Amino acid sequence: DIAVEANYWLAESYYRQGEPEKALSELDKIIRPYPSSSSWRGLAYFRKGMIYQEKGRSHEALAFYRKAAQESEDEQLIRRAEERISGIEKSVKEEVPANRH
Repeated sequence: DIAVEANYWLAESYYRQGEPEKALSELDKIIRPYPSSSSWRGLAYFRKGMIYQEKGRSHEALAFYRKAAQESEDEQLIRRAEERISGIEKSVKEEVPANRH
C-alpha cells in the first residue's frame, strides 16, 4: 500500500501548506480506489472531516467523522472521531434556538 500512504502524506502536505482543496482531492484518491485499506481510509475520512469542520461546514464534517469511526480499525482514531462527532452535535444543538410558544 505504498501508493495509498503516498497519497495520504501528499494530502497532509497540502493541508499543512494551507491548500485544503488539493488535500481533499488527494484524500479522495485514497477513499475511492483502495476500499480494502481501512486504516488509510479511516485516516482519510477523519482528515476530510477536519478540513470541512475548519471551513465551517459542520454537517459535512460530521458525515466524514462518522465514516472514519465506521471504517477504521484504529481504536484511537475511532475515539477521536467520536469526540469530534459529539462536539459538533453539541454545538449544533446550541445553535438551534429553542421554540417558544
